[in-house]
Amino acid sequence: MVKEDSFSKIVSVLSVHSPNIDAEILSDRSRKLEELDLDSLQIMEIVYELEEYFCHNISEIQLQALATIDDLVSAFDAAKKIKA
Repeated sequence: MVKEDSFSKIVSVLSVHSPNIDAEILSDRSRKLEELDLDSLQIMEIVYELEEYFCHNISEIQLQALATIDDLVSAFDAAKKIKA
């Protein structure tokens, strides 16, 4: 399933950028990104890394709307569907 593939990769990238956060917390799709103690620069680095990995860019509107881990997954899944 594409969404699970996206989710797994996103959790992997988040765990690298948030090494002190428990994996169980990162597996909660409804977890707010602000609860991961990520600043805006770190979020941009994560998005850039994911854009490079998935070969898809997310729009600025989607970027501004990112609030949860699931928002991040949905943004990349939507970008992949548009390009498909």
